[in-house]
Amino acid sequence: IRSIDALAPHQRTAMNTIQILPARFLEGEAEMPGDKSIGHRTALVGAISEGRTEADNFPNGADCQSTLACLRQLGVEIRLIDGKL
Repeated sequence: IRSIDALAPHQRTAMNTIQILPARFLEGEAEMPGDKSIGHRTALVGAISEGRTEADNFPNGADCQSTLACLRQLGVEIRLIDGKL
């Protein structure tokens, strides 16, 4: 993400926000600490992604487990083994 000042005027939106357009393809790896906010986002992004999503050090708290339970109820196949999603 670039600074708002680095954007051309036509790329700027109201209130100094940045508009992010949909990507045609996204692939890669990122290392982040186990954090419940990141855990929720990882599960949600993985649920709407095509293919397989893997995450190590997934938080084991009740709220993250509840998110996984909700996604399972929606038909998402989820396996959590020793903190690996």
